Amino acid sequence: MGPAVKFMSLADQIYDHLFQAIISGKLKPGEKLVESGLCKEFGISRAPIRESFRILESEGLIVIQPRKGTYVKALTREDIEEAFAVRAALESLAAKKAVPYMGETEMSTLANLIKDMDAAIRNKNNESFRMANVGFHDVFIRASRNKILLNILETLGKGIWMRISSVYYQSLEGFSLSNRMHKEIWKAYKNKDAVRVEKLVEEHIEHARDRLLKFYDETSRAK
Repeated sequence: MGPAVKFMSLADQIYDHLFQAIISGKLKPGEKLVESGLCKEFGISRAPIRESFRILESEGLIVIQPRKGTYVKALTREDIEEAFAVRAALESLAAKKAVPYMGETEMSTLANLIKDMDAAIRNKNNESFRMANVGFHDVFIRASRNKILLNILETLGKGIWMRISSVYYQSLEGFSLSNRMHKEIWKAYKNKDAVRVEKLVEEHIEHARDRLLKFYDETSRAK
């Protein structure tokens, strides 16, 4: 017998469609989402549309204004600062907790991902860098073996964080420094230095925040 097939509800299908459109930029910040138009497009009632809207609003991707309409939420400076503050605190904690569990397999995986990111920078391949970078962080987050941290970081990695990531990976500027920081994190794990690992991961995430805020400010001034 083959693997069980997971069927998506209508609301989940609409959610996935709108989520991808928002993250990819197909649906622009401030763009109005019209219930009647979506009902006609997908041939469904308003109920699953409204359920998908509820989820997207809870994830910070849309704004529902009573008697006015539903709009794609614009990413703000405050969104970036708040998301990175939480991410830095939790991920640095996960990094420290992972130190006793970073064995040869984990260390080898980190080293290979660092090489992949170096190659992505040379080839100017943003998507390859993104995938390797996400994989790098995922190794020590999972190695922390803290289920609560894992669940929180998994939830944090959805919604607004995906929107932030889509902006962050538009440019390769700063990625060389980012990967040098990955190498320092790898060395700290090799030395089993939990204090330095925690500090480096926090600084690494703060570097990403500062880079993104600079990009955000530059693009905002250009509009």
